[in-house]
Amino acid sequence: MSIGSRRKRVTLQNRGNALDEYGQRVNTWVDVATVWASIEPVSGNERLHGLQVNSEITSKVETRYRSEFADPTIIDNWRILYGTRKLNIQATLNEDERNRIVTFFCSEGLNDGQ
Repeated sequence: MSIGSRRKRVTLQNRGNALDEYGQRVNTWVDVATVWASIEPVSGNERLHGLQVNSEITSKVETRYRSEFADPTIIDNWRILYGTRKLNIQATLNEDERNRIVTFFCSEGLNDGQ
């Protein structure tokens, strides 16, 4: 994939903790990096749970390798923001193990990155 196809600006976020106004710990999202990426939808489906229909979209996000991506087990707890979309990272693939291109397989729609 050429660099020109990575024209979407996305933000990678990691789970963090912060104190609210009452001094209690709450889960938050902390920005890790803002990068250029390509986003390609892979599949979509709908699930019926109770009387509610939930839809899920699976996408492939590609970007250049960064040192933060060295441990894929940590990245699986991250999410990607693109505009108002929240993509949950399900798996990470370092293409050819050459530290050049990283592919994130993401889902969105069921829990909005929570």
